[in-house]
Amino acid sequence: MHLPKSWSEIDVLQFKEIRELYSIEEVFAREVEILSALAGVSSDDLEDLDVSEVSAMLKDITFINSEPSKNYKRDIDKLKVKPLSKLTCGEFIDLEYFFANDYIKHLCHIASILYRQHHIDQWGELTFEPYEFSPFDRHELFDEYGINDIYGIIPEYLSFRQNFMDKYHLLFNEEESD
Repeated sequence: MHLPKSWSEIDVLQFKEIRELYSIEEVFAREVEILSALAGVSSDDLEDLDVSEVSAMLKDITFINSEPSKNYKRDIDKLKVKPLSKLTCGEFIDLEYFFANDYIKHLCHIASILYRQHHIDQWGELTFEPYEFSPFDRHELFDEYGINDIYGIIPEYLSFRQNFMDKYHLLFNEEESD
């Protein structure tokens, strides 16, 4: 049975599946399900293993207790990450929706907003495709990419968002009156 050695061997779909398995309360059942997802075998096959065998296997996958790499690919195939400073209001609102509603579950929706087709216009400026599509129509494009390829957009966006909210805090907070 092959177990991955690092996040570099895990795709986005597996990563999301693993994160969802953390909701299983019973520790041994959760660990068996995680091993099953990583090895691509039935959890029934793993349940027959001795606890010491499962423990030994878990020692080989300790990387799952950390975050994937924050160094992501800015270019994937024909797509490039749109600079966060150039987001439109609609893009920002949609990103806020996905971040507020479990950004790990919606990682591919977030990637579909940020990774865009692009070209150089007649003035030599980098231009991104307009946001005239639904992230629900193209999120599956990102399922098979490695998690290390795109995960870093999460902390980068969260940092951008915090800086934006701090800078424009008067727009988002009501001032108390005397």
